[in-house]
Amino acid sequence: MTATDSATPPPLPAFDADALIAAARQQTGLQDFGEPDVAEPLRVMIDSFKRDANLTPAGTAAQQMNLMRLLGNRLRMQKILSAHPEIRKQEIRGPIVIVGLPRSGTTKLQRMMAADPALQKIPFWRMLTPIPMDDAVPGQPDPRIALAEAVTAYTRDNFPNFAAAHPMGATEPEEEDFLMEHSLSTSVTYSSHRMPSYMDWALKIGPKPYYDQLKLFLQFFQWEDHAAGRMWLLKATCHLHRLRWLLQAFPDATVVHCHRNPVTSLTSLADMFCTVRSMCSDSVDPLEVGEFTLNYSREQLRQYIDQRAGLEAKHRFIDVSFNDIVANPFKIIEQVYGAAGIELTDAARTAMQRWDQENPQHKHGKRDYLPQRLGYSEEKLRDGMAQYIGRFSQYF
Repeated sequence: MTATDSATPPPLPAFDADALIAAARQQTGLQDFGEPDVAEPLRVMIDSFKRDANLTPAGTAAQQMNLMRLLGNRLRMQKILSAHPEIRKQEIRGPIVIVGLPRSGTTKLQRMMAADPALQKIPFWRMLTPIPMDDAVPGQPDPRIALAEAVTAYTRDNFPNFAAAHPMGATEPEEEDFLMEHSLSTSVTYSSHRMPSYMDWALKIGPKPYYDQLKLFLQFFQWEDHAAGRMWLLKATCHLHRLRWLLQAFPDATVVHCHRNPVTSLTSLADMFCTVRSMCSDSVDPLEVGEFTLNYSREQLRQYIDQRAGLEAKHRFIDVSFNDIVANPFKIIEQVYGAAGIELTDAARTAMQRWDQENPQHKHGKRDYLPQRLGYSEEKLRDGMAQYIGRFSQYF
């Protein structure tokens, strides 16, 4: 075999559940994916990709590679869990969980607080590749970071609109949904592509697989880092309509809800969904994306409001304003730390202040949105989000 041959990646298996499963097992030499089952969700997902998503050839290849990554990570994770059953006994402290509609200040609040070294968080490089690589060298930079840097650089160079809307960094924390793609039943998949049949299936089976996997990954990271007892910091918009399951998995959580006028946030979100879907498809209909975004967000918040009403007496909720996150973030952070029962140290405050100074609003570009191309008007959005506006307008 020549040097050129050795550097050539193996050909992708067929875009088929059985073929991907067999290829992942062959590449890793492992057999056990653990729970939940991977075969059924893979079949439903791939069928929906083929039938609904209008993927380009490059988009299909990207999904094949992504699914191979997820399957390989699942196999390696299960090997570690089988060798170290004590991982499942790790107790998770907190966590602090930031929620809210996208574009409501959740990312700024998460990343600013993540500057506190006392908090446990999940950087993007660890979400992409949770299990250490075999070629890692003690004392040297983790090769997983370089891999994530390549991914973020590719996204930044080829999809600048997405980078402006949601800048990503290899070492910055991200939404758990990226990590929880390993459950093969997350909303990030059917939001990023047109996949109604897969969405219907995922909603029918419910979010339990997501939270089982999330807790297990936190336990593994904590065990790997020897960090038992430290508070966790999480953030994902998908938690909004899954409060019941979130708080069953993490009963001591502090839920921080960031609020912004949905007329602004939904237009921005739908525009970003158009950008994300165009990464793998050349037939994205902005009107369809606009309708999906409004209907999905309205249902998310309806379930959130209904579930929260029965949970507030026993669990901690904090409501904060996007305007305050932008103008006076330490006012919010002090409130969060107080509710979670942890100390905001001078060192943490200094680190957060440094992050805030180095990451001003619109650092990666400012986007202009055209609501009419999404089928939006202010009246339509206000009518669609009337329940949420009526409950939380004081925070706009």
